[in-house]
Amino acid sequence: MSFIIGDFWVRVLCRAGRGATRYNWVHWAKMLCFGTLSRWLTTKLKYSSGMPMSTSNEVRHSLRAIEQSMRELALWQLTPPEAEAFASTEPFCVDSMLAEEWLQWVLLPRMHALLDANAPLPTRFAITPYFEEALKDKQPNCLPLLVLLQRLDSLLNIEL
Repeated sequence: MSFIIGDFWVRVLCRAGRGATRYNWVHWAKMLCFGTLSRWLTTKLKYSSGMPMSTSNEVRHSLRAIEQSMRELALWQLTPPEAEAFASTEPFCVDSMLAEEWLQWVLLPRMHALLDANAPLPTRFAITPYFEEALKDKQPNCLPLLVLLQRLDSLLNIEL
C-alpha cells in the first residue's frame, strides 16, 4: 500500500486549516506534544501493509518521509554548505549551518549510511526539541516536518 506520510499530513493540516476552528489546531498541537500523534502514526505505518515492518525499514521509511516533507516545504537545498561548515564541533553544527541544512546534509546521509551498512542505530535520540526551537518562526508551516521528526525520535528511543 502506498502511504506517504508527508502528503497525508500536508493534506490533513491544509484541510484542518480551511474553515477550521481554533480547536482543530490546538487539538493537533496537543496530540503532537503528548506523543499521541506519533504513537498513532507508528501504528498506522507499521501495519498498513498487513505485515509489521522491521525497525530499520521503519527508520528508512521515516527518513524518506522527512526528505519529502522538506521538499514540499521548500526547505530542501540543491547545493551543500561550504566544506568548513561540516568541520564544526558544535552539536547540530549550530555555529555553521541552519537546522534544515544540518538535517539534509548531515543527519539524513549518516542515517542512510548506518542503514546501508546494517550498523547499529542510535538508541538515545531526540532531535525534535532542537527543531521545534529552530523552526519556531516557521512552525505553522513546518508542523508536518515536526511530526515526522517526532516519529523518528520515537522509533530510535529504545530503552535497553
